[in-house]
Amino acid sequence: MIRELIDTDLEAVAGGTVNVASISLPTLTQTLLQNNSLNQTGVAIGGSVVQVAGPQSNTGVQAGSIS
Repeated sequence: MIRELIDTDLEAVAGGTVNVASISLPTLTQTLLQNNSLNQTGVAIGGSVVQVAGPQSNTGVQAGSIS
């Protein structure tokens, strides 16, 4: 009897069917918003222009969403 179970297909022995499950993986979306700002002023001294750079500001926001 044991030899018969070993030689027989397990699905036939159990008398069942095979179920295939569908798995849906979520999608990760990442967004980076970046803003670079530089204030620059031109000053004319004796006919030539001198560029004066003011403060520079860099801001960045990264957001992720799973759907």
